[in-house]
Amino acid sequence: MTTSLAADWPLGPAERGMSFLAAGSVGGNVFVGALTLLLALGFFVQSVRLFFRVRESDRWPGTEGVVTSADIEHEPRRPLGMEFFPRITFEYEVEGRRYTGRRWRRGATGFQHQEDAKQVLARYPVGARVTVYYSPADPERSLLERGLAGRAVVWYNVILGVVALLLGIWMVTS
Repeated sequence: MTTSLAADWPLGPAERGMSFLAAGSVGGNVFVGALTLLLALGFFVQSVRLFFRVRESDRWPGTEGVVTSADIEHEPRRPLGMEFFPRITFEYEVEGRRYTGRRWRRGATGFQHQEDAKQVLARYPVGARVTVYYSPADPERSLLERGLAGRAVVWYNVILGVVALLLGIWMVTS
């Protein structure tokens, strides 16, 4: 005995009271367009937040610290194969209080090639004296390098945001 899919779902979107989601309907376009506009807004908000965090950290004062550990972690990433992450731990002192930091640079992600991660670690051998930049408002927030690692992250969000914005506008106005 065979059953047809039509028998399992005898009603289409319109019959189920969801005609606004039917393919090609004006309501469906507006609904999907509105979701796409929200997605665009999310990309823009993320880019703006990252931009201002980087600008803020560019003005952080520096203090002397010491690298306490430096290693490379690797994780499988499809379709790239492996991704290599420099993991650096450092200690520093602000106003007589000791802190431990783990962020070497804002926006830092993994590398496709282990050699790139090794180059980062070469700048921060265990025991090395380093300049640690910290937030005056919250000294637990710190990093070893100012600026943004891979500005492509910001541009990626901006480009996806523009594409989603244009697609959303097109869907809403079609």
